[in-house]
This record gives sequence, structure tokens and C-alpha cells, in this order.
Amino acid sequence: MIKINLLPQELSGKSAAKSSTSEGGALVVLVGIVMFLVAGGSLFWTVSTVSASRERKFEAEEAAKKVEEELKTTKAQWSEIEEGMNVMQNQLAVIQALDPPDRLLWTKKLNMLPMLVPENVFLTKIEVKQDVREVETPESLQGYDAWVAAGSKGAPPVRVRRPSISQSVALTGLAYSPENRSEDRLALVTEFLSNLESKAVVVPYSGEEEYFITGFLRRIDFSPIELERIGDREVSKFTFTLNTKSTEINPQALSLEELAAAQGVN
Repeated sequence: MIKINLLPQELSGKSAAKSSTSEGGALVVLVGIVMFLVAGGSLFWTVSTVSASRERKFEAEEAAKKVEEELKTTKAQWSEIEEGMNVMQNQLAVIQALDPPDRLLWTKKLNMLPMLVPENVFLTKIEVKQDVREVETPESLQGYDAWVAAGSKGAPPVRVRRPSISQSVALTGLAYSPENRSEDRLALVTEFLSNLESKAVVVPYSGEEEYFITGFLRRIDFSPIELERIGDREVSKFTFTLNTKSTEINPQALSLEELAAAQGVN
């Protein structure tokens, strides 16, 4: 079928141009809408991502705060436990220092003396002394020195001390010479000193040989020999002093079983 355009040519041309312009404008609008949607989607995704990141960061910070608080609580609890352990160790150290495992049995020592005193030597006084002092532990001294070297910043460390116990026995006696010779009296005093240092005797109730100086320091102190007169007799007066080593217990070396036993814990 043949179509005949009855409109004038000038009108027909304008209509075609107008139609073409309308189609071009619609395409531009469509492209703009698509770009707007793409840009809006990208912006929404970016905002969502940032928001999610912030949320995760907040959750991580909250979790870190919680862990930090738990850590502080744990440290405080451990400090209390550690302080309690130190108290228990020091208490047990005091107990063991007051009753050391290697303490001297004075009854045994006194039973040994009659077998060591030479004839014509008479003991007039036996005096036992005990000296108890508090000694700062090496660890405490080291910690305090480190605190001073660091400029004494913060609270000073606790000074930890433990008991140090030493004992001594002083034997005062008189040496007598029937012939009233001073050299004989001096020989008797020297013999008694030698017996205390190096003569082994059998302990009556154990049947074992032992030296009187066992448990003491090897050095025996003695006073100047004095001449005295008892009645019509001249005698030489002397005093020997024997000292034990200091008994010091290291609390750090005590076991948990010993600590529990000291506190009566089953």
C-alpha cells in the first residue's frame, strides 16, 4: 500500500527533527538516571561499609576493654595470692628458724662433758645463750638496690626480713695443780681445749661416737687465764666460748607441702 504524505515538506521536516531531538533528550535523561542510581548505590555501599567497620571497631574496643578489666582483676587476685604465699613462707621460715633441723641437743652435749674434762679441772659455770636477729633477705636487698638505682620512683619495695638465730655455750672452769705449779695448770687448760676440739667420745644414750665441737664453729674463744686463790690453794680460772653458725631459713626454698603443713592445711 502506497502512503502519501499530504503535509507540506517544511512541516514534515520539522516534525522529524523534533522527533529526533526528543529521542536524544530521553536517552540523556535515561543515562543520567542510570548514573545517579549507580552513584547512589556506590555511596550506599561505601556508607554501609564504613558503618560496619565502625561497628566492628567499636565491638573490638569493647572486647579489649573487657579483657583489660579481666586482666586487672586477675593481676589483683594474683597479687593477693602472692602476698599470702610470702606471708606463709616467712611464717614457716620463722618456725623453722626457731626450731632448726640441725639444732643442738644440749642434753647430749652436757652428757659428753664429763668424758672431756681432765682430772683436776672443775667446771663452775655453764651458760647457754641464744641470739635472735632479723636479717634482710638477699632478694629484698637486691630489689631495694634496683629501686634506688632506678631513681627511687614509685613506692619502695617491701623490705623482707627473716630470723637469724645463733647459740653459744660458755664453759667456765678452774684448773688445779696438787704441786701448785702454774705450768701444770696451764697444761690442764690446754688439754681440755684440745679435747673439746678433737676428742671423739661415745654418747651415752646413742652409743655413737661424736665430737663435742660438732655443730659449733671450729673456732673456740677463750678468755685470759686468771690466777685465783680458793682457801690456801691457787687455781687458774678460764672461760671457753663455743658459738654455733647462724641458722637462716630461705622461704623461697620451702615447698607447698611444707607451707600447707605450717598452716595446718590438709
